[in-house]
Amino acid sequence: AGTDTLRGGAGSDILRGGAGNDTIDGQGAGTDIDLIDFSDGTSGLNFTLVQSASNTGFNASAASLGTDTYKNIEGVIGTNFADTLTGSAFNDVLIGGGGNDTINGNAGADRIQGGLGKDTMTGGTNADTFVFLAPNEMPIGSGNRDVIIDFSQAESDKIDLSTIDAKTQAGFVGDQAFTFVANATPAIDPGVQANSITWYHDTVNNVTIIHGDVDGNTTADFEIQLSGLVTLTADDFHL
Repeated sequence: AGTDTLRGGAGSDILRGGAGNDTIDGQGAGTDIDLIDFSDGTSGLNFTLVQSASNTGFNASAASLGTDTYKNIEGVIGTNFADTLTGSAFNDVLIGGGGNDTINGNAGADRIQGGLGKDTMTGGTNADTFVFLAPNEMPIGSGNRDVIIDFSQAESDKIDLSTIDAKTQAGFVGDQAFTFVANATPAIDPGVQANSITWYHDTVNNVTIIHGDVDGNTTADFEIQLSGLVTLTADDFHL
C-alpha cells in the first residue's frame, strides 16, 4: 500500500504494488519476463499491456489500486474478479487469476493462463500456449468450461497440461504425463478414459470438447472447449 517504487532485478520478477500510485520498472534485459501483479484489486480490471522502455500510465483506482506507471513489463497477473486482459504486439504472459476472465493475446507468441473461473481466451496471431496448472482451473459442463476461441494448428498453438499430475491414484509418485487418445470418428464422444486426454466434435454447437481424467476412475476431472471443429493430435499438447 502507499506510493511505492518497485524495480525488478536480474531474472524474471513479479512486481506487486498494491494500493496507491506506484511506479513499476521491470528493468529486465534479454529473456527476463517481468510481470505487473494486480491481484490485490477489489474488482475486475480492463488492462491492455504496453511493452515499452518508456512509462505507461494505468488508472486502476476503480479496483482500489490507484494510478500506476510502468515500463519494461512483459506480462500481467489479473485480479480475483472478472478481468479483461489484452496483450501487446510482442510475446506476452497473461494470467487471469480468479474470476471469469476474457484474455486476448493479440500478436506475438503468448502464454495465456486463465486461472480459476470460466475463462474465454484468444491467442491472436503467432504460436500461443494456453496454460492450465490444475484441474480446478477447467470447470466441467456446457456453460462452465474454459473456452479457447482461436486454437490454431497452423500457427502451432499448444495446450499445456504438463504441470498436472495425470495419475493421482495410489501407487504413482511424481508428475505423471497424460496419455493422448486419438479419435478416428471425431463426431462420436469416445468417453473419458483413465489418466488420459480424450476429445470429440460437438457438431451441433460447432465446438471441440476435451476431457481429462487424473484419478483413473474414467470420470472427467476437467474439460476445455475449443471453438470450431479441430481434429486434435498429441502434438497439440504439452502432456
